Amino acid sequence: MALLVAAGIGPYAGRLIDRLGGRPVLIASNLVFAAGLAALSQATHASHVFAAWALMGLAVGSGLYEAAFATVVRLHGQEARRAITGITLFAGFASTVGWPLSAYLESTVGWRGACLAWAALHLVIGLPLNALLPRASRADQASKGPAVAEKDVGAGLAPAQQRRATILMSYVFAVTWFISTAMAAHLPELLLASGATLAAAVGLAALVGPAQVAGRVISSLF
Repeated sequence: MALLVAAGIGPYAGRLIDRLGGRPVLIASNLVFAAGLAALSQATHASHVFAAWALMGLAVGSGLYEAAFATVVRLHGQEARRAITGITLFAGFASTVGWPLSAYLESTVGWRGACLAWAALHLVIGLPLNALLPRASRADQASKGPAVAEKDVGAGLAPAQQRRATILMSYVFAVTWFISTAMAAHLPELLLASGATLAAAVGLAALVGPAQVAGRVISSLF
């Protein structure tokens, strides 16, 4: 549900970042995430869970990697590559911190309390950090120039080939992210079902982060 809503809201979030800069969009996403997590903490029926995740889908489509990358490009233009690499390296440890912290919160304050704790973290950490972002103006973006020269886009490809390439690339990205996101969400439970202890399941799931960071370091070096 959240992924479907995020896919629908993504283009609108991108246009807002183009027009207003990423700062207000990312700040709004913290507020929406907090509201969605608070709503989830009060769920008593399956429909409440779907509604809460639909609300969080608005924040997923306007406050995670894609919005952060768009914001950096909006601020730095063609010089954004290094900043984007830094974001991916830092955020690659999200699962390393998130899974153990979520497990600890669930065991101490319950899953409802864990949802409220994450909502609070959006407000006391995420929102102030996003508020520190510099404001972007149209003049700033114009001075940076386009990230890719228009004459180079699709160079050498007929319109039909460009459409085919776009469809294939969209399919590959969609399938890849669907699988990786599904596995990220269900990996601890799958490990538990295979006989692993809770500590082992959380620890193995947390290794995804270092693996991602190692891959990104290799990518940035070459």
